Amino acid sequence: MDRRVPVIGALGLLLALAAPAGAQLRYWGREPGSGRGVVEDAGRMLAVTPGVEIPAWGRVHEVGDQELVVDYHLSEADKAQLRAEGAAVVDVIRTRVLREDLRQIGPRR
Repeated sequence: MDRRVPVIGALGLLLALAAPAGAQLRYWGREPGSGRGVVEDAGRMLAVTPGVEIPAWGRVHEVGDQELVVDYHLSEADKAQLRAEGAAVVDVIRTRVLREDLRQIGPRR
């Protein structure tokens, strides 16, 4: 049996636990003159700093010039679901959200 299949399935399960289906968190960068970052979540704009909870995404770990780092702490129920799937169990899923204008840059054609 190919051992990569359970790992790929576990990765998909971890991603599904971290954010709701179809959800998109956009990072617009730092507010000028402050350490706060501006994010868009489900059509609403939020100013965030480290330690702020973004519902369904987790707690802001870092507000950077180019990216926002969010940590989703898995509940015991999330961990039990991972165990039931035969996946490796982790405590935290770290998500890095690239600043929106940097996401628009693509390869030259």
